[in-house]
Amino acid sequence: MEVVYFFEPCPTEATWPMPPQLSTADVVELQLSPSWPKEATKGQAYLYYKGEEVDHLAIRRWLGSSSWRAATDAYFDPNHDFLVSVLAEKSNSSAFEHAVVRLFSIAGIPTVWYGEARLKGRPDFASFFSATNGEKVVVLGDCTLEKPASKFTPIKERATELQEVLGDAAIVLPVVVTASNPAQSDLKHAQHDGIVLIGREELRKLLGMIRQDATPQEVIDYFASLRAQMLSALASFPPLSSWRT
Repeated sequence: MEVVYFFEPCPTEATWPMPPQLSTADVVELQLSPSWPKEATKGQAYLYYKGEEVDHLAIRRWLGSSSWRAATDAYFDPNHDFLVSVLAEKSNSSAFEHAVVRLFSIAGIPTVWYGEARLKGRPDFASFFSATNGEKVVVLGDCTLEKPASKFTPIKERATELQEVLGDAAIVLPVVVTASNPAQSDLKHAQHDGIVLIGREELRKLLGMIRQDATPQEVIDYFASLRAQMLSALASFPPLSSWRT
């Protein structure tokens, strides 16, 4: 009987043979502490008996997360409890905006919250993403605790303005983030206007993706999938014209 570990993303393997006396025991409880390769973030442990696989288990390098960014965030906020509570905030808009920017940042997408340091009428935040193929995306976002539809026209207009400023240098993706669960009418309105609408459930899913070490590209793809009128996500980056509002 033996346990074999496979680490990712580096192709490293480690094997721990079991002491012979354990093979005849009815119940065995054994704690193993594998030596993690420096580059590894997650892995699989396989239990073999006489060369046959008995069971396997997915393992993470850090408790509650396979992401080094999420693990760092959890150092300040164990299990992200405070973040989760503020993302459901219904009374403090500034705290909610801070939480959204923090979530985007630990997703690996640099994000700036402009707060009061902005021209009147400008959105709350902007995120910046560069793909390996050279394409660039600016996520232009507004936050609201409730009634996301009130933000659609302003964010669409501001995204159009910024797209004119940037030209072909980057794609501007308008996003509205709300602490509520959007109504079906809000979702249809957002889709019609080419806006990504992120509600409470989407924020929860995004945090789950981050804990599973989703790449920034995967996060952008997820945003693109929420923009339902698009024919494909952003994995291969469609032409710039198909992203402009």
